[in-house]
Amino acid sequence: MYRAALSRLLISLLLLLSSVATLGSLQAHAQAPEEPANPFAGMEWRNIGPGFMSGRIADIAWDPSDSSVWYVAVGSGGVWKTTNAGVTWTP
Repeated sequence: MYRAALSRLLISLLLLLSSVATLGSLQAHAQAPEEPANPFAGMEWRNIGPGFMSGRIADIAWDPSDSSVWYVAVGSGGVWKTTNAGVTWTP
């Protein structure tokens, strides 16, 4: 009886050790986690500027005889004038 109990104990210990060894080898051979995919990989460059033309300067001109008088044409179709080098503007 003592011999049978010792035999079962030895078999249990051997199974336990082989399980631990198997788990250790699986963890050792496990691959490193992959880096996450680039979330911007599917995107292409595009213009996302203002939807309207307002605020865009189309042309600038100034009076050659008076450098404080400027005319500015904007993208929305208006022309602005300043007579004090840009301090105030009038359409």
